Amino acid sequence: MISEQEYINYFTALAIRHKDIRHIPKEKDAFFFVPMPWDLSAIDEAIRNTGSTPMVALDAMRGKFDENRSDSYLQEIEGQFTILEKVDLADLATISQAQDKCLAIGRQMLAKMKNDARHKKLIKPLVSFSIAALPYEPVGPMEVCHYGYTFQFTLKVPIDMVVSHDTWLDVDNEFFPYDLNPTT
Repeated sequence: MISEQEYINYFTALAIRHKDIRHIPKEKDAFFFVPMPWDLSAIDEAIRNTGSTPMVALDAMRGKFDENRSDSYLQEIEGQFTILEKVDLADLATISQAQDKCLAIGRQMLAKMKNDARHKKLIKPLVSFSIAALPYEPVGPMEVCHYGYTFQFTLKVPIDMVVSHDTWLDVDNEFFPYDLNPTT
């Protein structure tokens, strides 16, 4: 299973290592995590506090658990990141240039994710990632003068679904219907 912190750490590392983004935490901020993607004021504040562009905004992961086949289960994470560039509103041609740049960076990040999955380095060794039919769309203006692209993706990782003595008091107890006032 992939935790939210592992998810954030992976994309932070991408922002640090990309030559155009070059995020340096607490020094040259070019990455931010959006815990509530529908909270537009938090997104605007994060953009204002980000020190440079292009920048990466990573939305909180969402997803589902699925049965792959009998006794084989998957965590399917539906994620989204946005690449934004600040533009000069006095020169409208910069909007198109910024969006072209953000589209290219997003494509490069997806290619890195695919390469990492192939080499078992995408967050965890067994994470699978496919570029088949991944949606992307332009965004902007955000915080007045930021434009770019949003990219959606799905990650799949095998997980266990077990009933454990470490979690439950009554794993071996055979009572049904459930007794809400057990004597033992």
